[in-house]
Amino acid sequence: MRILFLLDNISIGGIPKNVLRLAASIKGHVEDYQICVMHGSSVPFGDLDSNDPTRIKIVKNRGRIEQYRHLRNCINQFCPDVLSSHGYVSQFYFSLFRRINGHRRPCAVFMHGVPIVRTFRSWLYWRLFQAGLQDADIIICVSEDTRQRMLKAGFHANKLVVILNCIPTGVTIAAHPPRRHQENVLVLGYLGRISYGKRIDVLLVAIAKVLAQGCQCRLIIAGTGELEPILRDQVAKLGIKSNVDFIGYVENPIEFLSKIDALVLLSDSEGMPVSLLEAAAAGVPIIANNVGGIPEVVRNGVNGILVPSLSAALVSEAICRLAKDENYRFSLASRQLEVARTKFTPEIRAAAVMEVYRNAVAVRGATFNRQ
Repeated sequence: MRILFLLDNISIGGIPKNVLRLAASIKGHVEDYQICVMHGSSVPFGDLDSNDPTRIKIVKNRGRIEQYRHLRNCINQFCPDVLSSHGYVSQFYFSLFRRINGHRRPCAVFMHGVPIVRTFRSWLYWRLFQAGLQDADIIICVSEDTRQRMLKAGFHANKLVVILNCIPTGVTIAAHPPRRHQENVLVLGYLGRISYGKRIDVLLVAIAKVLAQGCQCRLIIAGTGELEPILRDQVAKLGIKSNVDFIGYVENPIEFLSKIDALVLLSDSEGMPVSLLEAAAAGVPIIANNVGGIPEVVRNGVNGILVPSLSAALVSEAICRLAKDENYRFSLASRQLEVARTKFTPEIRAAAVMEVYRNAVAVRGATFNRQ
């Protein structure tokens, strides 16, 4: 079986990494694969997760027409049995290609989450994506929450299947849960883009409240994004500069996680964040907002703490509890490793994805003739 992955870009957010890891995990089960990237990248993507760079085809020129031609050329030259789509732009162009050319090879679209529409542009992209999804043979949702949102958006249940994200390929699950790094200071981490919707602003207010209550903590923010200057100003105004560090993009998330006592994620919407799965592999407890697919990774009081509403006061309570009760924090860490070993391995996801690909080909009748 030959798989062509369609990807909007290869440098922004967690989806590109997720696709590279998926490709790496199934390459032993397929005849061949390629990754067609619709947006050129000026930023080198360092970690290819053991993928051969020659398999990654990036559009050379900008512009809508060039993007469409790039996708068309990738399909015609590679002659895939299945297309695996992972973005708004790529799926829209594939839908256009299918309608123009009568192309009937099966297409499996991954929904890495359902967007919260905030602007006219995001509304337009979502509407175009919905139109493109009409040509999908199967829609793979990375969480049950994503599936429920797609049902509400009007997609038929027979077209939707849930395959949970997994721990990145090559990541070794820790043998034992880590102990506190500093006896009297709880080291917290944030791992991801510094952007709207991640609600790092609420976390900073919570840190100020924790310190005001006499609990000692430190926050390390790993990532880059457009909100960093604004958040740095907020840190200064809150008077917590000595307790917050911005360290930029990290190449090795597991190494970063090994330096913290708990990971915090307060996004107002998430599909199935890979950072939470990496934390599970490292045995790092999580404090998270109870939204989207997060509760499918974090069970409150079992392997982390779910905040029922996005409140700095509630977040500060959760932080203080971990700071004051090391036995409780260590218990959460131990259960994290159990979750990692039994639910989120790459092998589990690879087997599920390959089954979907095979079923999609079977429904179409057989592997298509290659001209």
